Amino acid sequence: IFPRYYQPYDYVIEKGDVAEEMFFISSGSVCICMETEQTEAFYHLLHRGSFFGEGGILTGTRRNASVQCASHCCLYVLKKDALTGVPQDFP
Repeated sequence: IFPRYYQPYDYVIEKGDVAEEMFFISSGSVCICMETEQTEAFYHLLHRGSFFGEGGILTGTRRNASVQCASHCCLYVLKKDALTGVPQDFP
């Protein structure tokens, strides 16, 4: 796990990306953006202490939403490779 820094409006994840990492918010906030049939985009704001991106690395699916920084952010990154063997060892 290691820190990565982002500027406001930077994209951390883009919808359709291959999931290789998950993120823990150390400082700042991010906006989860998901297109729906009813609206152009759905927004949910996550703050310090939250995490995101776990679904893709646990299931092997592509990203189903984009994540954009709403402020300066320090995110801790956990690579998918670091979880190799965990589901088998801890079902």
